[in-house]
Amino acid sequence: MSDLYALFVTTATSEPTVNVHAWQQSMGPARHVTFDINGPNNDIAILAAAEEYDPDVIFYTGGESGAGLPTDDTLRALRKFAPSVILQGDMGDPPWWPMLEHYRATDCFDLFVGMDGVKDAPIDHATLTPVDMEPWNQKPRKKSIHCGFAGNHVSRDRYETLRHLYGTEDPRSAVLHQLGDLVQLREREMQGQYMNYAAFLRRCRLSINTSWAGSGLAHHVKGRVIESAFAGCGLLEMRDSPTKEWFPEDSFFTYGSVEEARDIILTASWEEIERRAALMTAHARAHYTPKHIYGGIVERLGL
Repeated sequence: MSDLYALFVTTATSEPTVNVHAWQQSMGPARHVTFDINGPNNDIAILAAAEEYDPDVIFYTGGESGAGLPTDDTLRALRKFAPSVILQGDMGDPPWWPMLEHYRATDCFDLFVGMDGVKDAPIDHATLTPVDMEPWNQKPRKKSIHCGFAGNHVSRDRYETLRHLYGTEDPRSAVLHQLGDLVQLREREMQGQYMNYAAFLRRCRLSINTSWAGSGLAHHVKGRVIESAFAGCGLLEMRDSPTKEWFPEDSFFTYGSVEEARDIILTASWEEIERRAALMTAHARAHYTPKHIYGGIVERLGL
């Protein structure tokens, strides 16, 4: 297959940049134009980039709402330049479904792709997150962190404040904070360096995941799952996650409660952690590299 030129139209955060780099490493050149989800609108620059670059395919990653989102007219106009794909990590979360239904009814995209591994969402194609492989192809690092979590979470102080003042808690953060010092936490900076985030995961023997979507109404496959696989650390995943539909069930650990997670962290042998991690890494490299993921998408487009 010859190189395909892609235009990425995304929110101005660090995570879509990882998807862009993944394309450039595996499929061909790419141009990246961004917008601030809170505004002001950047539609003129988006359309100018499409006209100037003349891409073979366009990928859009946006948000569920926001004043800065491209208009329906702009999204439809992009389809005149090349087949257009909405590529989101939240397609399995029910609050997003009205937006997807709207986009489908107004012919804004040629293909609806969820990269959160949820197959029963209102989409055309389910896959996993394409990630920049450069950090994961480095020489292995010493596993100096027994169990870590890298990603967004409510800080411990704020978690306690919300719980005591309002009787509410973020269920994802609740798992992490109830485990206390058994888990080393690292916040994923919105504008941070991906190499630094990857370096943390590559130091972990175990990577614990919380698979709830943002609303807490559904479970999905986080990008952290495939990153943990490429990092060579054992994954400790929630039992309700659809991760088992994408990886062999004996290639990662599952937990159904904080107590069960604590027991695995404290008692799992290094040999068993290493065995499962190796199985998961091998499966990811055989099935979920950017070449596999993007290849599946462009095949659906007939490119």
